[in-house]
Amino acid sequence: MTDYSIILPFASETDQIITQLVWESHDVERTRGIPIKEFTQPIAQLAKNKMAFRDLIISPLPQLIVSERLKDYLNATDDATHFQFIPLSFKGKKAPSYFILRCFDLADAFDWDRSKYELFVPDAKGDERTIRRLELMVIDEKKVGTRKLFTMPDHTAYHFIEKTFGEQLIAEGFTGIRLLPLKGQIA
Repeated sequence: MTDYSIILPFASETDQIITQLVWESHDVERTRGIPIKEFTQPIAQLAKNKMAFRDLIISPLPQLIVSERLKDYLNATDDATHFQFIPLSFKGKKAPSYFILRCFDLADAFDWDRSKYELFVPDAKGDERTIRRLELMVIDEKKVGTRKLFTMPDHTAYHFIEKTFGEQLIAEGFTGIRLLPLKGQIA
């Protein structure tokens, strides 16, 4: 059985973060899991001068902001066909290259049978199901297939990662990565 985590950026007091990001809204493409064909370049405002840059950087967006080094690594994986990298521009500062990582072709892998939750409408079925309270999240690995990093419909603010792949990224020396267990699961 494959273990999954949520991958998030983290920063210490000495790490750079993005405090503001101006980008035209692409909520439809993001929540439907389709590539953005035409976009304006996002412009980011950094927090402070002379701080360390990590491979994942905190920003106001739900998408991950990745370094060029991490982008190149992810582009070399089999998952690369499910990613789109949108280059950032930094307002008034010279900074390394960063990209918004968009996972598209959303994996509808929430396991409704093994997860524990309460619905808003207790007897709702199919698309009408809306979770009110989630106690245990389980991912159906058959629906994920061979993907190691993905986003799910109804959970587009999160990026899910095969736990061993996330640990491999950390072991490879990528920085700013936090792996959180899924809701109700032990770390």
